[in-house]
Amino acid sequence: MYKFLVVEDEPYARNCVQSILTELNGGGVYLAENGAAALHAVEREGIDAVITDIQMPVMDGIELIRQLNKNRERVVVAVLSGHDEFAYVQAAVEYSALDYVLKPFDRDAVAKLYYKMVRKLRAKTNLDQEIASLMLRSSRIRPFIKQRFFLDLIGGNADGARIEEMRDYLNLNLSDRPLRLCLIEVDERESELRSADGQSKFCLYNILEVIGRIAGEWPFSDCFDVSSNALAVVWSPPDGARDAAELLDSLELLINELNSLYGVVLNVALSAPVAGALEAQHAYEEARAALRYKLIHGSGQIFDGARLNRGGAGYENLPDARQIVEAVWRNAPEDALRLLSGAFSEIGRDAERFGVATVNLFLQKILTDCLIILDRECGGVEELNRGMGVNCVDFRASECSRAEARAFFERLIPEICAEISRDRLNERKKIILRAKQVIAEKYGTPLGVESLANEFHFSKNYFGQMFKAETGMSVNEYLSLHRIQRAKELLLEKKYKMYQIAEMVGFSDQQYFAKVFKRIVGCMPSEYQR
Repeated sequence: MYKFLVVEDEPYARNCVQSILTELNGGGVYLAENGAAALHAVEREGIDAVITDIQMPVMDGIELIRQLNKNRERVVVAVLSGHDEFAYVQAAVEYSALDYVLKPFDRDAVAKLYYKMVRKLRAKTNLDQEIASLMLRSSRIRPFIKQRFFLDLIGGNADGARIEEMRDYLNLNLSDRPLRLCLIEVDERESELRSADGQSKFCLYNILEVIGRIAGEWPFSDCFDVSSNALAVVWSPPDGARDAAELLDSLELLINELNSLYGVVLNVALSAPVAGALEAQHAYEEARAALRYKLIHGSGQIFDGARLNRGGAGYENLPDARQIVEAVWRNAPEDALRLLSGAFSEIGRDAERFGVATVNLFLQKILTDCLIILDRECGGVEELNRGMGVNCVDFRASECSRAEARAFFERLIPEICAEISRDRLNERKKIILRAKQVIAEKYGTPLGVESLANEFHFSKNYFGQMFKAETGMSVNEYLSLHRIQRAKELLLEKKYKMYQIAEMVGFSDQQYFAKVFKRIVGCMPSEYQR
């Protein structure tokens, strides 16, 4: 049985969640009124999972999640809150919250959250057990020790003694000599991932094995896994300056070989030289920063951290992001895509002028402002996420190549505009229906396009265009048609004089009434009455 902690300052909500969890978990549910009390409970009771509100006294939920993420990696956290602001959701995701459930909630919502958290806890337990089992088999544990050591090395958590110990145990080339760190990333979007015979698809794991085997043959180099599509090479030759050309030649050969044989596009980032293994963290961060220049320069290149322009031009050298966002708001995706294409073309033509931070900020501003527009127009971004197949809030331009970023926005902008268009079309239908109701009620008054537009808070021209697009006729045509229809009914009653009927249906001039009547009905009012 896992131990759950409910952190909620409202007694009713806190007790409701406790009751549901107790039923599902068979007990083991603890309570806290705020984040500070929750931290004490986690340490005191050995809590496995935390469900927390956001806004609470003393310490709020976001700070609690941050502290738990920092100090207790094994605790699974989820949010159950009445606040759906983007900033709260973003912060919760940033600090590894498993889920974000909005109030008001029912038993099913809490139950789904409970089972999701239990699955996560079991997965963690299984992982811990697997690692413990592997520790018993020393002949097979070496890769894991190597990976753990690399994480400590780039995290600044390995001192000189540890480096020397691991160098001997893992037979590494690392030493106190100057080194450069190289990140080699498989660009999955650009790559074809085919086998050497050009027929069957080649899986990413096999590609990384090939890269690791080739890089492992380079002199003075150590190869480490970094992620599912990247690895790192630490290069520490006896004479860095003399041997630098050899490393660059090896990287160029690797890029060409992988592309020629397997259809793989590699992005390679190289740090500037650092003093030794104790400076590996700095080298790794510099290589990561250099890799982000694929957003500007495109994929399939070597990004040398020692040579890249760290500054770059400012916003004035790119199209105004507000113009793109305004085009989206106007529901003009062609205009927005044309402006965006101009921005990417400008970046591609003169890549050396732009810094990654500038381009990243430019694209993230477009994304954020477009999502805000969508949220205001349509009440949320859930439909967009379903259409895109990803959570758009999680998109990070700085982690993409230029082609990836461009492809993302070329999908995003039409999707947003299509959703806004659907929503506005429904809203327009409602407005025109209400306008028709006003005409039906006030046709006998001096009614016209301008007075109707004012009633619905639109300009005269815009309202007129919207009415005609929806009904197929102008406001005056529709109004005249409605007035004449009513006039026909009054004429058949034979109770009123002609000038009275004209006034009753909104015509101040009897002759003009007769002219409009004949144009619509095909005869004069007096002829129709007979």
